[in-house]
Amino acid sequence: MPIFECTSKLRAADSNIILNLTAKHCLESGDSDSTTAKKSRFPNVDILPASSIVFSFSAVLNRKRIPSAVLINSQLAQHFLQFIRSNADQLGLSIVSSLYDDNSCPKISVTTNRSRLSLHDSVPVRVVLRSIHLQYSVSSKETSDGDLHLFSTRLSLPCRSLVDNILKRFVTFHLVKRYPLVFGTQLDVETPFFPSIFRSILEMAKRSPNPAFRARFKQLIKSMKQQHQTAFIASSAALATYLDGSAEPDDAELPEISSETALCLSMEKLFCIGMKRPSFKTTAGLPMTQADTQDDDELSQGPLFWCIYSPAD
Repeated sequence: MPIFECTSKLRAADSNIILNLTAKHCLESGDSDSTTAKKSRFPNVDILPASSIVFSFSAVLNRKRIPSAVLINSQLAQHFLQFIRSNADQLGLSIVSSLYDDNSCPKISVTTNRSRLSLHDSVPVRVVLRSIHLQYSVSSKETSDGDLHLFSTRLSLPCRSLVDNILKRFVTFHLVKRYPLVFGTQLDVETPFFPSIFRSILEMAKRSPNPAFRARFKQLIKSMKQQHQTAFIASSAALATYLDGSAEPDDAELPEISSETALCLSMEKLFCIGMKRPSFKTTAGLPMTQADTQDDDELSQGPLFWCIYSPAD
């Protein structure tokens, strides 16, 4: 199956240390067996979680790779685990594994509470998030061996501040905001009310003595159906083109969308667009600065360029 990759980057610094976090997001689609590797803007499709999402880690200090044995025992790796566990409820995670070593690579596996609702059956899943690899790259003015404090078993307060800063921004903008159907609980709180809202509006339309209101209701529902059908065809064609150059996917027929599904999907999309910035706990309790927020806003709005490949096996 084709695997998609995109890269996002964040940066935090103080007078002595520059910490860069590079995240490689790996996603998978089962719609094609394409083996062509390329780099381009990824199409606009919904992304849902795999049954288990794996976070893996690597680190570089002044352009020298940190051994995995050092990294897995470091407070830096444990700090990420503690951060995720502290915010598991808000991230919508039901299971967070311990840190483990897989072929000399530190990893953590998480399972989300998210499940595909029946209303989504009309719009088949296209892409799932499989894993995210995090590389910590540290540049320091100090060159002594003692400068391994970022990768030691204890983090100094300045280092903890940098790590908390960058993790909070990563989770906020590159997990929850980028994957609203994967991480977070805000949508889960609202979604159960969507069907009852539709039924209430439908009952109002049926009982209304105003023919203009009833006509307007039918017109809006019809428009929603058409918009979702058009969006589905467009995303299917864009994904097919991205995978194998074909602009006409085999399953390009219009999906059947009920009135209730049309309204619920519209409310879901609207909620994702207007979702507020989540707030997460940090182990040190240190807030972000205004400069950090502005820097992150620039990164979160920047275009993502993706590449695709299929494993040889």
